[in-house]
Amino acid sequence: MTVAQSLALLVLSGFYVVETVRGEAGDQVRSLMSVVLMLLFAGALAFLARALWRRPEAARTPAIVWNALLVPVAWGLFQSGQDVIGAVLLVTSLAAIVAAALAGRGDRGRS
Repeated sequence: MTVAQSLALLVLSGFYVVETVRGEAGDQVRSLMSVVLMLLFAGALAFLARALWRRPEAARTPAIVWNALLVPVAWGLFQSGQDVIGAVLLVTSLAAIVAAALAGRGDRGRS
């Protein structure tokens, strides 16, 4: 799930770059700053995904916090009439919270 979130941010940043280059962005500076911010978060999520793969017990809390922060974003999407996007974000965020909470639990007791 975290890899998918990172890839989604990369795709969105590419979309913003294309819009900016074509001159379709309302404010080019804001658009480029959005690209920078999305790339930073995409990199952080890629790093988190790697940490979840290698040491899931250590990366559990940041993954849960990140996805918990996405729940109000999904709610805001519902309120703005973006029901499909809000539903996808809500379901994937809740699934990622459960997955992160369970990550590394099967390794306990092994040496």
